[in-house]
Amino acid sequence: GSFQPSAKSVADTGGFLVGTRFSVGRPFKIDGLNLGLSLFIPGQLFRWTTRPDDDIQWALMADRTQVIAVHAGLGYRINRFISVGVGLRVLFNAQTNTTGQVTSVAIDKTTGNLDTSADLGTDSQVFAQVYPIVGVLITPIDRLRIGLVYRNASYVNDWGTTRINGVPDLGSIGYPSQFAHYYEPLQLTLAASFDITRTFDVSTDVTYMRWSDALSTNLNFWGAGRWGDTVVPAVGARWQVAGPLALMAGYRFQKAPL
Repeated sequence: GSFQPSAKSVADTGGFLVGTRFSVGRPFKIDGLNLGLSLFIPGQLFRWTTRPDDDIQWALMADRTQVIAVHAGLGYRINRFISVGVGLRVLFNAQTNTTGQVTSVAIDKTTGNLDTSADLGTDSQVFAQVYPIVGVLITPIDRLRIGLVYRNASYVNDWGTTRINGVPDLGSIGYPSQFAHYYEPLQLTLAASFDITRTFDVSTDVTYMRWSDALSTNLNFWGAGRWGDTVVPAVGARWQVAGPLALMAGYRFQKAPL
């Protein structure tokens, strides 16, 4: 057979991103201590998809832009050669408990099917989950910068229970559930940039992504052989045209881990 992807199944990828960076060391007379904050808000809050692991799906794209994300980073320039930074990536998990009570049971005389009705209720809570980011920047000469960044694996956790009471001959039935959304593997990035002139610089980086530890959307560990580690190269350039105006261009190649 053949598979024809449907455009109707593609989720909205729109969102709103706002960020800022400012000095926090100035009040304490600590030069080079800065704080950065950013917030991403998707077009629709807490709207996720959950599909069987063996179903055809866009595992790397499905919910990538459907989660709230907050980033906070604190950087300190120790001297003219070395800067260090620590950051936090905050994602928001959801716990949803569903309970129900069967109100009626009847047999359809035409089809023989069992028709039931039930009153359902849900109780949801949201929890923040924090993932660390650590980096170091080395500036051996004014025109050259070399950086190394570690990002911890992260994902949005969606869990809960469903229980229906008053089921004929069974009493109560139910099941627990737990899903992973927007999984990002452990990442290690080595980067460098060089100022060719005062207005033009080039940069490159390479990122190792440990996809072999990935979890499926149903929190199953697939392991090596189905998911493999990847190396992601990138290059970029920036031209400072005039004042605050700069033109930037780049290319990144991200191989699928499947």
